This record gives sequence, structure tokens and C-alpha cells, in this order.
Amino acid sequence: MLHWTTIVSFFFFLGFIICQALGLFFIVLAAKKKCARYCLPRLVLIAGLTVCSLIVLIFMLTYFAGSAQSVNNFLFKVYEYFFGTVLTDAERVELKHELRYYGAAFFVLSALFFIYNVFALWLTIKFKQTLNEFEPVPTEPTAPQLAHNPAYAEPPLKSYPNMA
Repeated sequence: MLHWTTIVSFFFFLGFIICQALGLFFIVLAAKKKCARYCLPRLVLIAGLTVCSLIVLIFMLTYFAGSAQSVNNFLFKVYEYFFGTVLTDAERVELKHELRYYGAAFFVLSALFFIYNVFALWLTIKFKQTLNEFEPVPTEPTAPQLAHNPAYAEPPLKSYPNMA
């Protein structure tokens, strides 16, 4: 039997991969059709990921800036609530050290992910701008002007036979 956390995480990552696939589809479509509006789903996705990674990065900075004890206690209470086990003092000490190592690794990963998202956002904006290049309407005639004969300037009085 699957645990409910496995099912929730499966649907979360399934939604994430669907959003990534839609972003990829629209960016390819924008390149093929030369339409800048098709870049918007990808821009929204990358902007959202950038904001989320910035929030995680700020949280990790506050974790290492002094709120590690309160965050650890919160995580222990959540663990005890969802899994129905009470942690001993020895387990708490061991988990505190492990959380510090996991936190450091997660901080490095979130910083790299934030930098990647900023770079991807910048590239996508640049790509969108290349699709929005303004092409002015030519003011000079591209074809030669038709010859003008002033003798034939007057239209005929009746060009079609009387249909009545």
C-alpha cells in the first residue's frame, strides 16, 4: 500500500513535468512561428520558479543565520505528528546534525537553481525580444508607377450595358 506522501509527491512532480513540457512546447512553437506571444507561458513558468527558489534561498539563509533550533523543533513535531512516533533525545541530536548537513547541501542546490533560473529568464526575455523586432513599412514604392496618360483620365460615361 502506498503512503499518502508518495501519492502527493507523485502528483506534485507530475504537474511540474507537465508545466515544463508545456513551456518547452510553447518556446519551440514561438521559434517556429516567429510569434513572441508564445514565449509568455515559458516566461511565467521561469518567473514562478525564480520566485520560489528565491523564497527557499531566503529560508535557508535564515536557517543558518540563527533560526536552526526553531526550524528543527518544527520539523521534529511535524515528523512525530505524521508518522506517529516520538523521537528520543539521542535521535533528535543525531537528526540535528543530519539536518545541518542536508541544509548545507540544499542551500548550495537552491543557490545554483536560483542562478540557473535567473539566467534562463534572461535568455528567454532576450529570445522574446528578438521575435519582436520592428519591421517598418517601406515608404518607397517597390514597383514602378504605372504610366499616366492624361487623355484617358476621364472615365467613360457608361461602362456596362443597361441591364434593365
